[in-house]
Amino acid sequence: MSDRSKTFLCYNHQGKANMYIDALLSAGYTQTRSHQRARFFLIDTDTGGRVAQLSRYFRAQKVFVYNHSARPSIFYDIFPEWEKTTAQFVPAEGHIEFLQRMGCTKPIHVSGWHLCAVKEFKPRDSFRHVLYAPIHPNRNGFLSDIHKKINLEVFQSLYALVRSGEIDLTVRTVMSLDLNGLRRAQKVTYILGDPDGSYNDIDTADVVVSHGTFAYLSVARGVPTVMMAEAEPPIYGNRADACQTPPHWNEYKGLIIFPLDILNEEPATLLERAIQSDVEIADWRRRMIGEPFDGAGFVREVERYMQGKT
Repeated sequence: MSDRSKTFLCYNHQGKANMYIDALLSAGYTQTRSHQRARFFLIDTDTGGRVAQLSRYFRAQKVFVYNHSARPSIFYDIFPEWEKTTAQFVPAEGHIEFLQRMGCTKPIHVSGWHLCAVKEFKPRDSFRHVLYAPIHPNRNGFLSDIHKKINLEVFQSLYALVRSGEIDLTVRTVMSLDLNGLRRAQKVTYILGDPDGSYNDIDTADVVVSHGTFAYLSVARGVPTVMMAEAEPPIYGNRADACQTPPHWNEYKGLIIFPLDILNEEPATLLERAIQSDVEIADWRRRMIGEPFDGAGFVREVERYMQGKT
């Protein structure tokens, strides 16, 4: 390929495209900020507000989509895929089945887990140090009342274990406690985090209780993990009067629900089980996390499209 054909533009949402970018740069590609110069575009989703961005600035020959979040994109149950998208890259085989259930018709390729290094599950001797990362607000600080209620319910179940002396609890929020639907409590450590893909707090915990991307990161890092409200439909929107839920959620939620949900069982019993073995989550991890990122394989697929071999 000519040098110009190896120039790409990337919308790097919260650093989630870092491994993709590094793979391209290592293969001799050049990253640009110019829509006019780019020969292909790497973006986190081709739905909703991104469509206006793509339609307005699209100059590249090809558009490749990577995951907006660690969980398979449920946006497609609300918005159609962009007609000019070339292909999608996902972490694991389970994402393909999910996206096809959403009605996605563009080619989908497994490129491996791209958000962190993948580690084997490591059992713990106890669940003493619990890290709780609640459902976080949107960038404008909005979080639905339903999600705030879930956050509080999970906190209360964990705080009962703090009071009984069974756990040391750390709460990691994105934005303020109030925006997460929580209040400060005694004997609890609080961390103000960022949605930047960091996992240092995960690696030092005995068990993580969380939701969405942070919880997926925890599983990928081999840390015992318990999720929350997995059967509840996602809520999208930046204000209370403009929220949407995926209309067909009940038809496909079984494809992605994590087996260990703290709202479904007695917390101490569930935490004890979570730290001992990954047997219950092994199939979920295979389908949703998969193998480590294959940068060379990703680049090969991109080049096939750029050379017109697909």
